[in-house]
Amino acid sequence: MRYPGSLRTTTGVIHEEEDMRNALILVAAGLLMMACSSSADTGTGGGATGGGGGGGGGAAADGDANHGAPPANDQDGPGNMPAGAGHNPPSDFDGATGPKVTVSGTVTGEGELAGSLYLDFVVLGSEAPPTFRTVHSVQLEEFGAFSVQVPRGFGAVTPQAFVDLNDNGLSEGEPSGQSEAIEVGLTDVTGVKIEVRIPPPPDSQELPEDPNSAGLPSEGIVPPGDTDPPPVGPAPAEGAPPPAG
Repeated sequence: MRYPGSLRTTTGVIHEEEDMRNALILVAAGLLMMACSSSADTGTGGGATGGGGGGGGGAAADGDANHGAPPANDQDGPGNMPAGAGHNPPSDFDGATGPKVTVSGTVTGEGELAGSLYLDFVVLGSEAPPTFRTVHSVQLEEFGAFSVQVPRGFGAVTPQAFVDLNDNGLSEGEPSGQSEAIEVGLTDVTGVKIEVRIPPPPDSQELPEDPNSAGLPSEGIVPPGDTDPPPVGPAPAEGAPPPAG
């Protein structure tokens, strides 16, 4: 009589253990599915970020098309950049939002262009020696008229132009010129004139065509104060007539 009862008790325990195992299997399967789903979402997010980076690279390439690849440290000035480094300073005009005004004028020069012609807008510093920072640059096809959009109310800026002979920005000895500083306010600025010239050698001095214009004596004329005093002879005797001239 005890065996059947014992058998039923054992069978009940076995069924309970199987139910627990099945429940644990279901829980484990659910956790595994959740982990897989989370991994898939993370992979999708990484792809979107990469795509955004690629888009940014494309925009940079479009901007570099104007002046070539920008150097790592684009600082203008004589000897600052190696030949072939290009001229692509960052622009304060392109990134500005809001209304803009027009700055227009002409760039003149003699002869044919032997290099790339650039129109730069620079902000001059008050330090000694003088320094400047290029805030915008435009490559011109030829001498003539120009028109540039500038953020309204930008302030004082100096337009300058130069011929880049060795593709490294403005260097000593290259043809260049600049206008007077202009104040960019609420209205358009017109009539800016820039004449590009070859600078003279550092220690050269142009002699005047007319020597008299520089205070130099003309040929054959002895300036006063440089003549020798007349010779002093013996005094004539008293009462004697002076010697004949």
